[in-house]
Amino acid sequence: MGTIRVGEVRFHVWSDDHEPRHVHAEIGSGRVTLWLRADGAVVVGKIIGLNRNEVRKARAAAISAFDALTALWEGIHG
Repeated sequence: MGTIRVGEVRFHVWSDDHEPRHVHAEIGSGRVTLWLRADGAVVVGKIIGLNRNEVRKARAAAISAFDALTALWEGIHG
């Protein structure tokens, strides 16, 4: 597993996870899956226990750290 923190958002990439490229973002006790598309888009997936504002924060953090998150995914999954 790899983790990157951006502000209050913790991003995780699991070593035994599946394609397509994505991260699991946690804020407090909630989480959201964010897909990191090849065209640079960050798409919201499954949301658990987060409100819309928290989801927006997680997505904005993923956009700002897109290159680092992509490198983390590629480093783990090749």
